[in-house]
Formats: sequence, structure tokens, C-alpha cells
Amino acid sequence: MTELQLDAGAVVEVESAAGGQLDVEVVFEYPNISAVGVVEEANFDDNFDCSQGGSAHHGVLGPFGLLVLTDNDFQEQTALFFYLAHTNDGQWTTRFRSDQSRSSLLQDIDTTVYGSYVKVPPTEDFLNLFFISFQVDRSIVESFVQGGRMAITSRVYPRVVVDNLANLYLFNNGTTPVTVRSVDVYHRMHYRCKVSEFLMLITYKISTPLQFSNRKSLSLMQKTKTHFNGFP
Repeated sequence: MTELQLDAGAVVEVESAAGGQLDVEVVFEYPNISAVGVVEEANFDDNFDCSQGGSAHHGVLGPFGLLVLTDNDFQEQTALFFYLAHTNDGQWTTRFRSDQSRSSLLQDIDTTVYGSYVKVPPTEDFLNLFFISFQVDRSIVESFVQGGRMAITSRVYPRVVVDNLANLYLFNNGTTPVTVRSVDVYHRMHYRCKVSEFLMLITYKISTPLQFSNRKSLSLMQKTKTHFNGFP
């Protein structure tokens, strides 16, 4: 794919990436923090509490990332996102979160938002996220950031989102546009070996170009009746 700009409030579906058994690698261009004009507004971002609002929070640079294991109506979704914050001492920090708060319609399950700071040295002008989803009972979501510098494993239990009903979206809930440099999607297939009868796992890369569709003007706009006020 060519570079894709995610404007403020954008939600873009990766149409070739339906299914619950996926390996996905997405590379974002590291935002040009020198171009952020309202540093005073960005100062408030350091107070961001990942347990309050999660991916639905509105910041200057984030949250932005992926919505995985998501149904067509956004009833269930697991958000994997970056968030850049400008601290009171004038420094910029990069955080990564795995947000389970909307991962399932089931009650009495873990809805924790996991995450921490991730080091991004000046020599890296990108943010890299490698995401793996595979079924064990319900689903396991693994996230590897900056080549494995940070890793998060989460258990999610979607009720609606199973197998081919699971969709993948890119999103930006910040007020500053971000650029997606590339998206690589791999589907997983299971087959049973005739000789050993062991269950084998095969991964193959999508050979056709990825297709995108902007979902911002669909159910999100209709339900919130605002520009973009978080996810349903």
C-alpha cells in the first residue's frame, strides 16, 4: 500500500483483513512533534490515565493505532494504540496501550487497559506494531512494539466477533493527523497432517493489494451525532 494519512477522528477499515486468525504489522511515521502548534494544550496530555477513557480519549498526538477483533457495529473491539504526551519538563514520551475495555459484550470479564512507556530513540522515525491474534478457547492478542522492545499479551473473550466476523481498522482519535507507512497482513490456516495427525499452523501473506474504506461517516457518526466522540 502507499502511505495513508489518518486525519483527526478517522476510522479506516482494512478490507482484506477480515478474520480472527491474523498476523498484522503496521508502521506509523513518528509524528513531527515540532509541528504541533499548541504546546500548552499538549501539556495536559501527560495527565492521561489509560484506565479512564482508553482509546476513546482525545489528545493532540493520539490515541492512534489498530482496532482488532471488531464487529461491523463496533459493539466489540480491542484497541491497540500509541499515545504521545508532552510533559511539564518539556519532554515528549511515547506510550503503548492494549485496551480491553470494549473487547466483549460478556459480563464479569477482565477489561483492563494494559500498557506502559516505550523507548523510541531519535534514530527511529517510525512506530512499529506487530499484532498477533489466535484462538485459544476464545482469543489471545499479542502485541510487539518497536521490534519487541515492548510486548503485551491479553486474553479477550468476544461474543459477537468470531472467525470471519472479525474486522481490522486503523484509527486516529487525536487532533493531529498521523501517517501510516505500511500495513502487512498475514492470514493463518489450520490443516491436519495426514501422517502425524498433528495440527499444523500455516501462515501466508495476502498477495493482493490491501483495500481501505473510510468508516468515519457510517455508524460512528450516526450514533454519536458529533464530529467524533469516541467509539460506540
